[in-house]
Amino acid sequence: MAGITAMVRRVLTFGVEHLDPIDIGMTLAAILVLTVATIYIGRQERADYY
Repeated sequence: MAGITAMVRRVLTFGVEHLDPIDIGMTLAAILVLTVATIYIGRQERADYY
């Protein structure tokens, strides 16, 4: 969860600092991967619980 928070903070500062479009794309891809992983792990934990 901390990784997602860090990446979102980076997205919010895009207007403040100059970044290449590839950096923006990689950051958004990292957010997507971390979000999918968090959802998958959460579902696995619930499935193991029941």
